[in-house]
Amino acid sequence: MNFIGANRELKEFAQSLPMLEKNSLIKNYCMQNKIEWQFILSRSPHQGGLCESTVKSAKRLIQRVIGSKNLTFEQTSTIFCQVEAVLISRPLTPLSLSQNDLQILTPGYFLIGASPNAVPQQKIFCVPTNILNKYHMLQQMVQHFWQRWSLEYLTTLQQRNKWHDTPTINVGDMVVLKEDNTHSCEN
Repeated sequence: MNFIGANRELKEFAQSLPMLEKNSLIKNYCMQNKIEWQFILSRSPHQGGLCESTVKSAKRLIQRVIGSKNLTFEQTSTIFCQVEAVLISRPLTPLSLSQNDLQILTPGYFLIGASPNAVPQQKIFCVPTNILNKYHMLQQMVQHFWQRWSLEYLTTLQQRNKWHDTPTINVGDMVVLKEDNTHSCEN
């Protein structure tokens, strides 16, 4: 199911339940599963911390990648959907403490129940834009986004703070390896 179809189903579900009944169901479900919601106040994105810094970084990179190109609504939607898949496939933490389990938790697990995967595309970084068809031009933009964002994101995972001890890496610890030949959304 795509994002538009899922959004349509959620809207239909929301309209089918009266507001009080819906709030009661959600409240009961959250209480039973010990879920506590914390909302960021409007006009105070600075309270979002890492989440907001990720959004800021992604916005800045999208602006750089798209530049002054005039894109149609469909082209812009395509880029945003693929950028979204990149962002929700980033590693947050290992799913288990077992050394044999290499599964990672990603934001995708909270949204769609799994980490999104993408079909590997041919690398077209160095191909001049004027000889690309529209599809390949969009893929080139997404690949540029992936290349720049993954570099920036990986450096945030390995920050060295002056006032904190750097944790030691032990045998059996899960680490993130940077490999130049990986595609976006590849785990």
